[in-house]
Parts: sequence; C-alpha cells; structure tokens
Amino acid sequence: MSDIILSPEYEALKSKIDKLNKDLTALIMERDELIYHICPGIESEYMLEIGTLEYKAFEFQCKILRIKRKIELIQQKFNRQEAVVLPLIEEQLDNEYAEYEAKLKEKLNLIKDALSYSQGEEMSAEDIKELKMIYRKIVKKLHPDMNPDITETQHKLFLNAVAAYTSGDLQMLKSLEILIDEIFGDIEDYSSLESFKNKKETLCRHINSITEYIDKIKKSFPYNQKEFLLNDEKVKEKQSEFNNLIEQYKEMYKHYEEKLSALLGN
Repeated sequence: MSDIILSPEYEALKSKIDKLNKDLTALIMERDELIYHICPGIESEYMLEIGTLEYKAFEFQCKILRIKRKIELIQQKFNRQEAVVLPLIEEQLDNEYAEYEAKLKEKLNLIKDALSYSQGEEMSAEDIKELKMIYRKIVKKLHPDMNPDITETQHKLFLNAVAAYTSGDLQMLKSLEILIDEIFGDIEDYSSLESFKNKKETLCRHINSITEYIDKIKKSFPYNQKEFLLNDEKVKEKQSEFNNLIEQYKEMYKHYEEKLSALLGN
C-alpha cells in the first residue's frame, strides 16, 4: 500500500480526483439550488405576475370553443328536426372538452402552488448560508454521483436530506448531519491505481452530464423568464397585452351567448 501512496502517478491522479470532486460538488450544488430554490421562486413570481392572466385568457378560450360547439350541436338537431335535449348535449361537451378541463385544472394548480410558495416563511441570509453548507457536506458524503456505491440506507438518508434542503428545513438538515456523521463518519478511499483511473473517468462523465443539464435548465422555463421578470416595463406591457386579449374574449363570448339565446328562443 505504501508503494502505491508514494507513486507519482498515484499522487497525480489523487490530486486530479480531489479537484474533480470539488468541481462535481459545486455543480451538484448549483443544479440542486436551481431545481429546488431558484426555479421555484422564478416560477412562483411568473405565475403571480403573468400566469393568472394566462389562465383567464385560456379559460375564456375554452368557454368560447365550448359554446361554439354547443351552438353547432343544437343547430344540427334543428336541421334534422330532432328533439334538443340539453343535458345530453352538455354531457357530450363534457366528454369532448375533458382535455381542456384537465389543462385548466393543471394551470390553476400551478397558480395555487405559486401562491403557496410566495406565502412561505422566508429564511435569513445566515440560515440560507448554513443550509447550503450542511447540504454540501452531505452531498460530498452521500450523493450518488459522488459515491455510486452507497448503501440503500445511505441513499434513503440522502433523499431525506434532499427533502429538507428543498423545503428549507434547516433543523431537519442539522439533525440528519449529526446522524450521518455518527453512523458513517468520513468516507475514506484507499482505492487501487486502476480504480482511481476509473474514478476519474466516472467523475468526468458526471461533470459533463450535470453541466449539460444546468445549461438546459437555464435555457428552459421558468429560468428563461428571469431577465423578463426583472424588467418592470416589460412585465406591465405583457400584463396589458393579456388584459386586452381577455376583454376581446369576453366580447366574443358575449356574442356567442346572445347567438345561443336567440337559437334556443327560436
């Protein structure tokens, strides 16, 4: 073992792996912060500023499509000189527009989640710093990307740590830190030279994969709305566009309501 430790190649690999471990840890922290904190915050703000208006516009779109279809079905009955049974027509419309209703419900749930997130208790800068510090320590010990050979028990503990980090539960994360330290201590690595080479290749693959994933996150919703939300003028302009669109939809829907009323009156 001492010969391996003194080997220049071994020492060079160990130094490289130490650096790769630090790089990977930093990337994992960046990715998890994006997923669990930054993106939810951006999405919450977007949904409250724009999402509610998007929902109203989409809701009117659905109502317009449905009432147009209702008029069409009733007219078909008249043309065929068949009895118009409105409950049966409504049932048919429910089936035809079930997908739209599901999308409306999904959008409404996003707005509820955003409202819930915005009303959550804010952490102090000091607590956030401590939360990240403890999570970084746990990541080094138990994250599957850092330690692919962890046991099922270790993996479950790590998932609990992720849940605590996600919800900002500092006390729970502190408790998990103590428990993990007591049970597992520091994970020492006395690998062979060949396994060190494999470790290096594995770390490089993980680093490339996570780097690509972070880039993807930053190009996608909601992160790609970050700059937009920082521009009050653009936000107000977008809100104005949606409000005008909603007013147009209201007038359109009113037109079809009058058309339906006249059709049923006749």
